Amino acid sequence: MNKEKRLPKQHYALDSQNKLIHIRDVGENKDIYFCPNCKGEMIPKRGTIRDWHFAHKLTTENCSYETYLHSLAKLRICEWFNKTNNVTLYLDSKHVCPESDDCFWVKHVKGLQCYTITSKPRNLKKYYTVCEIEKQYGSYRADLFLSRKGEQDEPIFIEICVTHPCSEDKINSGIRIIEFKVRSEEDIDYIIKHPIQKSEKVAIYNFKNKPDKQYGEQKIKLHKFVIGKFHKISTEIVGCRDAKLYRKGIFEMTIRQDDLQKMDNLRELGVIAAIKDGIEVRYCELCKWQDDDSKVVACKQYKKVWMNKFTDANGERAWRCADYDLDGDIYRCICERLKDISHDIWKPDC
Repeated sequence: MNKEKRLPKQHYALDSQNKLIHIRDVGENKDIYFCPNCKGEMIPKRGTIRDWHFAHKLTTENCSYETYLHSLAKLRICEWFNKTNNVTLYLDSKHVCPESDDCFWVKHVKGLQCYTITSKPRNLKKYYTVCEIEKQYGSYRADLFLSRKGEQDEPIFIEICVTHPCSEDKINSGIRIIEFKVRSEEDIDYIIKHPIQKSEKVAIYNFKNKPDKQYGEQKIKLHKFVIGKFHKISTEIVGCRDAKLYRKGIFEMTIRQDDLQKMDNLRELGVIAAIKDGIEVRYCELCKWQDDDSKVVACKQYKKVWMNKFTDANGERAWRCADYDLDGDIYRCICERLKDISHDIWKPDC
């Protein structure tokens, strides 16, 4: 008895006119009802204790709740499609950055792809007017077959997955397919009441939606290090396209935001990269006379060289210091770090 209560109930049947009817719409007339799947006679159960439902008059081994759901989904979706004026399908469009082929970051960062995906609605009824059940097309049979006024050109298959998903052979055929995963009558209700959109319960195959707008996003955020014409050091955060538009100095280095770690100091990385590239540059934080014990960078030689104890961030003070001396250990450590980071370097041609 407990097991029977747990079994899903069939709430739909076919009447004597071969039309679907819900159990709540059954009247007091003496009509005969049939299973949508096996066509066996069904009895309306409209008691006061259990949920109203249809039950087979005679038990059959060829009909289960899963086969009933498969047949019910085909009937209801077909009826809905043929009666409604709008069946909204959302298709994804992939917009690839037109500069990807020449992009430094795409070439040097493994697995990096620059594109955006937008989803745009289409009204299927504008192009497909007829839905038919179980129709053959070439060597394949569709659960539901969408066509342009019965024409065979470029149809759409609607496949119902209750227990068995669409075969790989059918997917690889190139035929456009919409596959609905159905586990209950409520799933069918949801399909009919909502737009069709790729999700865990909806798979869309072989639709080719042309991009309808130009790719305009800057997907890669960069940290730019700049040495100005008067050796002034600065940094900024830019988009991947903007990094090329505004050249400001004698040396520029850009690093992806995703590649920087908490321990990294962009100014130190940039100065060492410039030195390796043959640019003469000084920076107090890389000097062997910096005071590592201070909370801010301070100079151990400030009394000797008659300068302020604390250093400046743009590197100007180091150029006036006669005792400036690049710390070799720091230099070698940062050189090793630069080997692990993809960084783009720019210098003017002349």
